[in-house]
Amino acid sequence: MTRPGTDETDLKRQMLREYLDRTGLDAVVLSSQAYFSWYTGGRSNRVVMCSDGGAAVVFAAGREDEDVIITTNIEEPRIRDEEAVAAVGLRLEAYNWWEEEKLAERIKALAAGKKVAAEGGAAGLPPLPPDFASLTYSLTTPEIDRYRTLGKEASIALETIAKRLEPGMTELQAAGEIASEFIARNITPQVLLVAADDRILRYRHPLPTPKTLEEYVMLVACAKRGGLIASLTRFVHFGPLPKELAAKQRAVTAVDAAMIAATVEGRPLSEVFKAGMEAYMAAGVPDEWRLHHQGGPTGYQGRSY
Repeated sequence: MTRPGTDETDLKRQMLREYLDRTGLDAVVLSSQAYFSWYTGGRSNRVVMCSDGGAAVVFAAGREDEDVIITTNIEEPRIRDEEAVAAVGLRLEAYNWWEEEKLAERIKALAAGKKVAAEGGAAGLPPLPPDFASLTYSLTTPEIDRYRTLGKEASIALETIAKRLEPGMTELQAAGEIASEFIARNITPQVLLVAADDRILRYRHPLPTPKTLEEYVMLVACAKRGGLIASLTRFVHFGPLPKELAAKQRAVTAVDAAMIAATVEGRPLSEVFKAGMEAYMAAGVPDEWRLHHQGGPTGYQGRSY
């Protein structure tokens, strides 16, 4: 019988072994939420939402008999039961939370006689090479399936709230409604921006405020589940849509479509950017790109680069 997540985890181990062979390393220590989820097939070491780091680390050698997750006695029961790490051959070890030094000691013991790199230079080991991130750029079939499901559910959640908005509500109330709908669907809001009326044009990253919604509102979210992050934006206008705003909507969707169409496997990112620049020029706003970065590859990071 195939264990849940086995095929994906086996593929991740193979990818890691190939990386270790290229770099001359024997193992890596992964502690961030992103890399933990990537290597463990969407499992989570998260406790704190607003932190990149997690409450467990994985000593990853690319082999089932050598991979070890290390956490505190606080987190061990939940990770064992609800993340089901044993199902993909990950051994789980715990140390007492008040003996923090035990984590470094155990990492050093596992790394003894080996060449090991660690995120953040944990346990005094060399830092993880920056190019490690490239392993997360191409998603496996199970990851693509999870990503599509996340994107669909995040869209439904955001649009559900968009349809409930009414003039007189505040940006903060709208943000609270979105966060509630996300969490009810097991989605963690990584970024949550809301702007009403004139704030839409004034600020590119508008944190929600007590400002009251009048005619026009923008909702922006980065939605996270299983380590993957989907980004989405929706606009709501109360009453007839002004011609100028309708024209802007057509222009921005044309630019977006041009960049999506140019995003083809094997094509340099510079060509995707160029397609966007040409679309901006065709829309009559050739310098608009200067006012905000143009997104980028996404997956286990809001923007990989």
